Amino acid sequence: MRTIFLTAFTNFVVRNILDTEVLGILKSDPNLRIVILAPDEERDYLAKHFSSNNVLVEGVRMLPVGTTKALISFICRSLVKTYTTEMFAKLRYSRLEYFWYYFLVNVLAGRVWFMKFMRFLDNLLLTKDRFATYFEKYQPSLVFSTDITDRSTGESDIDLIREAKHRGVPVVGMVRSWDNLTSRGIIRQVPDKIILHNEILKNECVKYHGITPEKIIVTGIPHYDNYLKVKKLSREEFYRPLGLDPNKKTVFFVVTADGFLEKQFGGRKPTINRHILEQLTKLNSDKYQILVRFPLIGTVDLGDFKTPANMVFDHPGKLFGKGELDRDSDYHLINSLYHCDVGIPGPSTIAADTLIFDKPLIVVGFDKEKDLPMEASMRKFLALEHLRPLTDLGAARIANDESELADLLNKYLENPKSDAENRQKAIEAICWRLDGQASERVAQSILSGLR
Repeated sequence: MRTIFLTAFTNFVVRNILDTEVLGILKSDPNLRIVILAPDEERDYLAKHFSSNNVLVEGVRMLPVGTTKALISFICRSLVKTYTTEMFAKLRYSRLEYFWYYFLVNVLAGRVWFMKFMRFLDNLLLTKDRFATYFEKYQPSLVFSTDITDRSTGESDIDLIREAKHRGVPVVGMVRSWDNLTSRGIIRQVPDKIILHNEILKNECVKYHGITPEKIIVTGIPHYDNYLKVKKLSREEFYRPLGLDPNKKTVFFVVTADGFLEKQFGGRKPTINRHILEQLTKLNSDKYQILVRFPLIGTVDLGDFKTPANMVFDHPGKLFGKGELDRDSDYHLINSLYHCDVGIPGPSTIAADTLIFDKPLIVVGFDKEKDLPMEASMRKFLALEHLRPLTDLGAARIANDESELADLLNKYLENPKSDAENRQKAIEAICWRLDGQASERVAQSILSGLR
């Protein structure tokens, strides 16, 4: 029996892989054993929901990042020159750290020889025996890393890839999310094959990471197969338990966690969530209602904001106390998107999720306070590389002030098919193929790595 190691160390692996048809296709081969490697504290849940005759779950102790790894990680993060990395560097680094970031990103970013040198140092100086117990116990034929740019505690995916390559075990890896290649620095450990969602990521992989196109497989996004195939609730079944009227048109607004915004705004207390809610209260309550989704991670302080009768706050369930969705929570999100009429998603992946159901999108490009500098304003998010296809293709419209927000809401609520052609272009760019077969393509790409 051949064995595949499958990693589940970071957010959204449950939704993106384990709850899709990918795992089902892999385990359908009785001569194949899948060993899911996950943090110790998540082992019991994953074992309960995903173990079977040929699927096992092993808990792994998460380790802190040591000094050498932290230094290599810092240098490698400074070798991708994008607006996103520059924005994060200004916010997160001390003056000394920013000095070195500025030097590295302007002198050495994009230099293939230096990327190779840093990958050599990563191999030379960092651990290659952290997972020795598991390799010796299971003798895997393949490692499937679900997050090759892993920046979670301990960088477990990167450690596992390094050790697999040292032991001569082939590796198929996946980039987990649409912003990873422009925000996390270079891929430090390059798998034998890299699975990507779309051609945009393929171009970024070549441009910023020096990866040859021959290593790349484009598959589409597997968890969107569920969006297409799952039977949705009726509007009545979904809205009535939430206290919403199935006969009213619905605005779906995603508030952003205060902690995230404070970090992005250099410590300034965010006011945008409440400000947008106050604008939404101006909608005609006889015709329209607002479903407000709160974040998976963090809190939102709305002060003494009084919720009108046509507005409902929705606090989604989450796994492991972090940004992970189980099947029920993802199903709730699917229905929220499917039944809404307009989405205001904030700077999150829900912007892409909303597109799947051809819903109009509005991006907030203004603040309650006027004339804020770019680094303290919602405008800063408009230039993030992963969000640009939405606005560049006209799939999402930018509201530059309160009056534009009101105009766009009225336009889309009255004519939801506005910009439908642009949304289709964005779906093709972001999802590559939205045909319900992405899970099959991912699974076959993994199996192709078996020798």
